[in-house]
Amino acid sequence: MSTRIDYVQFVHPDRANLSIDASDAKRLIDRYEDSFPDYCFLREVEDKLGSQTKEKVKCQCGTQSYGNAKFCRECGTQLPKKTLEGVALTNIDWHDDDYATDAANTFFEVFVQKVVPNLRGHAECSVTYSDEDDEDSSKTAHFVINNGELTWCEIVLRPGADAPKFDAEYPYEEVEDEDEDDDDR
Repeated sequence: MSTRIDYVQFVHPDRANLSIDASDAKRLIDRYEDSFPDYCFLREVEDKLGSQTKEKVKCQCGTQSYGNAKFCRECGTQLPKKTLEGVALTNIDWHDDDYATDAANTFFEVFVQKVVPNLRGHAECSVTYSDEDDEDSSKTAHFVINNGELTWCEIVLRPGADAPKFDAEYPYEEVEDEDEDDDDR
């Protein structure tokens, strides 16, 4: 029986503030891309890195050169090295389509051991996984990433919380039953 990861996500996306240094992201992508599952947040980071490297660099002579140029195309002066900034993460996807198990096979070896140590900031996350053959066996585990360290957590429910308040309007108009009207006459 094989395990598959259904999804990895932020528990509180509005409070998650993870980022990864661009050079670390590039190194991880170059080294482990073949091990990434179908849905991997580093692919989104890769897209952002591509747009950063296309930005032009200005030479002291005033000429604009492409971001990957090492020397000015006009005067030949060596251009300053372009430093890439850290990239803020909007998600932490690490899962596959349907019944694939690549995400589960690489979760500990690549995600936990190689990727997480390069993440900065704090986020509460969950991983939902299930057995490949049993759709009803879904389980969720929780963890916190804090400046490159992953800590597994257990959620304990305690009685006494305030109930949520919902402001919802009834989406259907109430229609009086015509049979009831006939009986009243």
